[in-house]
Amino acid sequence: MTLDPALLERLIWLALSLMLAFFAIAVQWVIERPASRYAERAAQWKTQPAISWSLHTLRLVYAVGFPSVIFLWRGALTERGLGLQPRPWNRWAADIGITVAVIAGMWGLAKLGDLQVTRLAGLRVTPAHRAGVALRESIYHQAHWAFYREPPVLLFGPAYGAWLGLIPVLLEASLNPARWADLRTFARGRDMLFRAAQAISSVILYILTQNLWLLILADFTLGWLVGQSADVIEVQKVGEPGLEPGTSRM
Repeated sequence: MTLDPALLERLIWLALSLMLAFFAIAVQWVIERPASRYAERAAQWKTQPAISWSLHTLRLVYAVGFPSVIFLWRGALTERGLGLQPRPWNRWAADIGITVAVIAGMWGLAKLGDLQVTRLAGLRVTPAHRAGVALRESIYHQAHWAFYREPPVLLFGPAYGAWLGLIPVLLEASLNPARWADLRTFARGRDMLFRAAQAISSVILYILTQNLWLLILADFTLGWLVGQSADVIEVQKVGEPGLEPGTSRM
């Protein structure tokens, strides 16, 4: 079977994106692993505002700039596959209603999860609610996921393609040692599990609306309401005095 040249180019760009991600993961692991002589210095660097700003800028260039160049310069991505096609006003009204319902459902599940942690483990979770962080992460993840989702959506349609688009996302996460380390920390584990739930809800919302702007809106709103900044999350035993942000007795 001969692949369509346009599809082949999409797959090449997707493979290149994965290679860049794996290269960055490898560099981070070599520098930050406990046995590395650079680990302590890297930890100090990451606390500096200038370094943090630079790293997040690079993330956005990779997640947003890379597919934007492919879309605008090469024309190798489609508006329909990305969820950017024009819509009539009546479609916007229906899609917004669906988005509000998804946001409400996800927020309710997140709050229920926090309440269950309090009831079963005796831990009270008090995350930070930063609109700027939520907006940055929503743009980063939704643009990145839309890029990975576009080829399978065109091949198999929105219903199946959107789910298949999670495969490269899962590969990136599962091959990153930092993500496994996050699961060993309560605060960061909560943050990671919520991001995974965001990925699933984004697939559902994409299938229902195929509107990237509403996916970003939903991600931002949930990130702000639920709180995603594990660096300043507060975890405390119920009945104990509050802890300083960024600390935990776990």
